[in-house]
Amino acid sequence: MDGLQYSRSGVTILEQVSFALTDLIYRCDFDVQDVLANQYGIIDYERLGLAAHDTIFPNLRRLAQTMSAF
Repeated sequence: MDGLQYSRSGVTILEQVSFALTDLIYRCDFDVQDVLANQYGIIDYERLGLAAHDTIFPNLRRLAQTMSAF
């Protein structure tokens, strides 16, 4: 089968959990960092199963420079 099947329950559950967490953070008027960070203001990406922005977009600074040229 080609592509992602939206009828699969795992995808649907993941989408709902993502939406619910995002909506909860928005409605509670908390900054995302306040929700994810520990008492010292540090986000433990590995413990939360997240990746830091510099890991996901290692060339982000160069991309920004390239895009600003246009």
